[in-house]
Amino acid sequence: MNTLTTLLTATVLTLTTDSAVNAAELVGTDKSITTKLCLTAAKGNIAAMRFAIKHSRLSKNYIIENVQCNQQSFLSFVEQYGNNSERMNYLLTRNKSKFTDNSTKLAAR
Repeated sequence: MNTLTTLLTATVLTLTTDSAVNAAELVGTDKSITTKLCLTAAKGNIAAMRFAIKHSRLSKNYIIENVQCNQQSFLSFVEQYGNNSERMNYLLTRNKSKFTDNSTKLAAR
């Protein structure tokens, strides 16, 4: 019984310490919309990111091309600091090629 309690306590402390270290890495310097988008993207929660984009009233294309986090492009920031960077970048870029193709076709007319 004593060994089980010790093992359980050690496991809980390890997991708590790991969570605290990861959570303390990124801190916003202001409360701007772009800072909130950067922090949300770094957390890696897809549903929270969709909600943040919707309520920011910024398009995904605008975010990708104009928002900077720590003097980096949005996508490279997510790639470097994001917990779920592959899925987050997919969420942001999955329709980008369609928009580029359509604007090229319209310009050709």
